[in-house]
Amino acid sequence: MKKNPVTASQLAVAKITRTKIDQLVKKLIDAESDDGVYSTTDIDKLLSFLVEGTANRYTTTTHVRKLAEDMKERGFRSIIELGLTTIFNEKGEWELKILDGQNRTKAAHLCSTTMGRNVKVRFVVEIITTKQQWARDHIQAQLLVKKQSTKDFVAPQSFAGKKAYAELYSAYQYQKGLRAGKPITLETIMHAMYGTYGYRQAWQNGTFEIMRPRAYKKTLQLVYKLQDALGVYGAMQSRCLVEITMHKKYNHLKMIQGIEKRKNKEGVVNVNLRNKASFLKDLHEIGKLPFLINEAKISKAA
Repeated sequence: MKKNPVTASQLAVAKITRTKIDQLVKKLIDAESDDGVYSTTDIDKLLSFLVEGTANRYTTTTHVRKLAEDMKERGFRSIIELGLTTIFNEKGEWELKILDGQNRTKAAHLCSTTMGRNVKVRFVVEIITTKQQWARDHIQAQLLVKKQSTKDFVAPQSFAGKKAYAELYSAYQYQKGLRAGKPITLETIMHAMYGTYGYRQAWQNGTFEIMRPRAYKKTLQLVYKLQDALGVYGAMQSRCLVEITMHKKYNHLKMIQGIEKRKNKEGVVNVNLRNKASFLKDLHEIGKLPFLINEAKISKAA
């Protein structure tokens, strides 16, 4: 579906005409224009427009190779989206940056350089005047294309200046270093910060806030101790551990004592990891946690 690259309101805000956009685009990259849709074979130049890890999601090597193999057989069959913007330039000069299509751009480069097929990439251009607009448009574009990881939403919102997202991302980097290579997920930290399972919808909608600014660090400490003691690091298990350690009736000493009693001769704790219900049942038996049985929401999950 062809997307109108620049709306009338965007033109008014940016005070830039459609003719001027064409001039700027062609100054920045050798491209042909057809009714607002551009095409280029200058993949090296296009690759220089990548913005990865701060305002955009990270590219994935496996996904890039799959896309490149498809392009070798069928060519470049989609349209990527570039932002014409000044938000990344200290001098306030217009630049082109890839808003949506990082993986496809890398795939086109891989296809052209190592697979023997030069592809022509088509793209549209959108005027981006603020970091907030970049974050919003980037996330909306990604929701239509590919299932996103938690990190894919956090980086753009942090870039847009949302304090909670910036603190979340900073905490994630700190906790990764603290754990010294042991598995840790951004989602575990987010759950501990937000306090309920509603954190998923909140971060996706851009409304995530840190509801437990002091308590979340203690929760994470307890979760890490339980992960190491139980030898479990999966996403589902981590969510369960966050949930129980946040409960006001949780007794960490009793849980650790129960884990020690549960260990076999090899020092391994046998717990049922088949599903959430089985795992919670074992946690209840190990730590004598009556609230796991009494609380309706956890009983339903079980």
